[in-house]
Amino acid sequence: MLRAVPQNRLLRLALLCAGVAVRLAAGAAEPGFHWGLNGEVASGYLSSGGTLGDTRPITTQCAKWSYDYGEYGSISGYVWTKSSFHNRQRDKHRAAFDQFETAIYYGRDWALPRDMTLRAKLGPLWNPLVGYKDGHNCDWGVHFVQSLENDVVVPYMNGLWMVAPSPRSRIRFGVERKFSVSENWTVMPFVETVWMDNRRFQSRYGGIPQDRFLGGAFATMTTGIRVTWRIAEAWRLFARFRQYDIINSQSRRAVKRQTTYYAKCDYPVVGVGVECSF
Repeated sequence: MLRAVPQNRLLRLALLCAGVAVRLAAGAAEPGFHWGLNGEVASGYLSSGGTLGDTRPITTQCAKWSYDYGEYGSISGYVWTKSSFHNRQRDKHRAAFDQFETAIYYGRDWALPRDMTLRAKLGPLWNPLVGYKDGHNCDWGVHFVQSLENDVVVPYMNGLWMVAPSPRSRIRFGVERKFSVSENWTVMPFVETVWMDNRRFQSRYGGIPQDRFLGGAFATMTTGIRVTWRIAEAWRLFARFRQYDIINSQSRRAVKRQTTYYAKCDYPVVGVGVECSF
């Protein structure tokens, strides 16, 4: 009964977003619908929560959509899934489509001086964990995303607060810079750091660090580069390299004590994929 309360609250939030969309549609002059697809094959799995979830090949797919209401903001969302090319984690979950995730957001853009734009969106996130065994419960949370768009360096921040079946949180900070090499080629280096509480660490690795770092338990840094080649008006191929590192010493010691094959303090991940947008 206690777990049903936060789930009902998030359901009401999702319905509120849908209600806002209907009201905005009535007042918007020229709304625009956009959608896109993304698929990637990678040598390992770096979760959005900042943990290394696998060091063997995996594949992910994502479908995104957005409806732009101009000055009234936008409604957007996505459906994401992951599969493994192996069965090493069969004691936890199946190999094919072992993870699903979906979210819906309300967002706004604010024009700032010097040709900058503050972009933010907020909404409920749901992870049903249908591929997991041993009676895992669905995850519900609230996701906030923010970035400062400009022509120099783009800083961004996003936070995730899971409220069911158990509360846990993480927050991510990063910067990225896109360079146009030619009309169809772009290169984007980036660096980001993630902080998460000890409950999120425990959900991934089982144990927890003996000490706490900045009030939490786990901090990681990922540096990388992404190369994109536009092969058609709406289609692009991409490749990216990411170097994952745990940056606080007590978490490194805790990970080294784990026996799971993917418990690494430092690890490189390479991926290639295709994406389209309409």
